[in-house]
Amino acid sequence: PYNTSGSVVKSLMNAYDIAASQLTVVHDDMEVNKGQWKLKMGGSALGNHGVESVIAAAGTDQFRRLRLGVGRINIYILSNFKNSFYF
Repeated sequence: PYNTSGSVVKSLMNAYDIAASQLTVVHDDMEVNKGQWKLKMGGSALGNHGVESVIAAAGTDQFRRLRLGVGRINIYILSNFKNSFYF
């Protein structure tokens, strides 16, 4: 299943009486260069399933998104990974 964080966000909004316009959702984004970030208010989820879930649960797209860049990586696997690959 896709990221379903929207239900948790909605529960917190209800518990603390927070309007969607007061939220800042922080998420990774492969379309933003690694180490960079972008802040925007509202708009589409841009394919991020967690943000889609929050939009659906909140009933609006009018909240801030802090997009943290992880960049795109292209890995072609031609053999088994070595432990040193991860470090």
